[in-house]
Amino acid sequence: MNKNKYGLTRYINPVIELKIRQNSKFGCVVPNCRNSFYTYEHLIPEFKDAKVHDPDKICLACPNHNPQRTGKYGQENYSKKQLIEFYENIKSNTIVPEIKNKDFFNGFKEEPIIKIGNSTFLNIKSIINIDGENVFSFQKNIDNNPFAPNITFTGKFNDSEGNLLFQITNNEWDSPTYHWDVQNRNGKISIWDKSKKLVFRAIKIPDKNTIEITHLDLWFNPFHLKIEDNDFYVGRYTNNLTTWSYIAIKGYFKHGNCGVFMDSKIPFVTKYLPTMLAIGGKGATIKGTGILLGKGSIMGLENVNILFSEDFMQKPLLVYPKKVATPKNSHYFVRGILKTKRIDFKLWQEDEFYLNGQKLDSRPNSWGKINSLEHLYYIASNETEDLTLNSGFIGFYADDILKQPFANKVFEVEVKDIDLEGNALISRVKRNKIGKRKIVSEINFETGKYFHPHQFFGSSPWKKQSET
Repeated sequence: MNKNKYGLTRYINPVIELKIRQNSKFGCVVPNCRNSFYTYEHLIPEFKDAKVHDPDKICLACPNHNPQRTGKYGQENYSKKQLIEFYENIKSNTIVPEIKNKDFFNGFKEEPIIKIGNSTFLNIKSIINIDGENVFSFQKNIDNNPFAPNITFTGKFNDSEGNLLFQITNNEWDSPTYHWDVQNRNGKISIWDKSKKLVFRAIKIPDKNTIEITHLDLWFNPFHLKIEDNDFYVGRYTNNLTTWSYIAIKGYFKHGNCGVFMDSKIPFVTKYLPTMLAIGGKGATIKGTGILLGKGSIMGLENVNILFSEDFMQKPLLVYPKKVATPKNSHYFVRGILKTKRIDFKLWQEDEFYLNGQKLDSRPNSWGKINSLEHLYYIASNETEDLTLNSGFIGFYADDILKQPFANKVFEVEVKDIDLEGNALISRVKRNKIGKRKIVSEINFETGKYFHPHQFFGSSPWKKQSET
């Protein structure tokens, strides 16, 4: 270990290092620099003449502004005297320029693998998104300059009081000085809040094209993101923090819109245990929390645990009244008007579907037009919303539709048709598509019922009522 003539080593006690970082406001003291990559620079006396590590005489200086760095002709960027002036100015001011860092998220030729606890994210437009705002997102850089980074990162991070700890916009780290401490050393960023709690740590591993987030404890009212025992937790809570629900996630998310999506507009239902509902191509909704995993992405969940506060366990399950008993895996039909709403997120667009005012997870299939406005829609059993509460609800079995006056408008018939080569053939079309063609048959002789366009599996809606 290097020692000076007084036997003082380069090692600085962590308590003194912290004082130096706080004095320097966590970045290079040179105005308009504020780089968070720094060294501990002895001012006057210099290290070779110092008997102790005095935090009032040591400042943070980035490698470019270190006085030991000289140019071709021996000149320095800034003299020791200038650094002392900068240091004294920053120490004595309560308002200082934000710290900055353009290096940590640079250097990736391909979009990096992001590990958050035990979960992995790759090629996800918005890794974490809250109410349409990106908390984490990686994007292909639109700047075609050959010297520009290929991938840029944008993120925002708050503490438990809602204060901005730091934010990153297109790879540039802009941070106020609300936090208690920040260290950026050897490809590892660590942030502590005012309570001296480690709230964020990320490690850059260039050889593996990976950024590992090993510590996370960030709050975005009413949501909380946390890593504990290497598990990634996403939680929602009430304002008084007495009622909450957390989802512990272990899995992977690839090639899609969003990894973890949180929507505070969805009511937080605290009267029953949250459950997970997975929908192909849509992700997994944690009902009653406003939390959705794998929104429009390829997702593989190795393990998902749903945790809840004691208040959940003390209350009975909320049971909505249904108009008919609900057989397992059943399907049903709703008559009504479908409206589509286009939602513009910062990085993508999505359509939301509302049937008679109730939101659906996906666009339902129309079985035919009943009148100028209404269609008869088929609703799959895995739809999140309970559409039996809808005024247009028909029933769980298609036999119920046969009793409706519009039945002859929505089912299929066999008609005599002519192919492109002029050959006669029999084809099946919806009744509203018959046109001038001659009807050959209206009833499927195998079932004795109207022809229908779908083949169902499991509990078919085409079972006879007597079979329920």
